[in-house]
Formats: sequence, C-alpha cells, structure tokens
Amino acid sequence: MWPWRTPPPGIRPFYLHRIVDASGVSGTGIVAVGAVLPSGKAVLEWCSRWKTVTVFESVAQIERIHGHGGRTILHWGLPPKQPRPASWLELLRYWVRSARPIDAARILRALPPALREQDRN
Repeated sequence: MWPWRTPPPGIRPFYLHRIVDASGVSGTGIVAVGAVLPSGKAVLEWCSRWKTVTVFESVAQIERIHGHGGRTILHWGLPPKQPRPASWLELLRYWVRSARPIDAARILRALPPALREQDRN
C-alpha cells in the first residue's frame, strides 16, 4: 500500500478502519489509507476495487463525511500488514453511541472499573 517504510518529513499517514459497513459498498476492516500533507490538506485513497483518490480540506472533514457515527475509525500511522479486527471496546463504543441514552448509561455502569479507566486514556 505504501511505497515507504517511514513517511517523509511533514507527511502524517493514517488509515480508516470500518467496523460496520452502513452503505454495503466498502466492506469492513481497513477500507482506506491516507496522509495529511504539510498544508493540512488530507489525501484519501480507497482500498476497494474502485481505487479513487480524494483531497479534503482536513482530516476532520474526512471523519465527518466517512466516520458514519463511529462506525469507521481513523487510526494514525501506517496500516498494519494484517487486517485489524474490531476490538470489543470499539464495538461497544459504536453500540453505546447508537443506543438510547438510558441504555448506554446502563451498559457503561456495568463495565468493570478497570475498563472504564482504560477507556479514558
């Protein structure tokens, strides 16, 4: 995916990890790779069979458009060689965001204290 092991100075790589595919188009797992340029603009390339490349004003714009309410997570750095499975914590965060507030509060209170502390870091 990347032609380098270490990104050039001033370039900050990232990738999108989709937990739930809301549209049914891009699938789950690592769905796109990108980089933030020194100007702050962000370039995104999709890993699907449609290899499109788009330039965005910022990485925040990518998260607003493609984050799908927490169903896609932006990770900084080069993508792992092996597909990264969604952790139970990422799935729980997605479910809590999409649940009714009263249900989300019950779930979070039921978590062991060590996990609640870990989530704050």
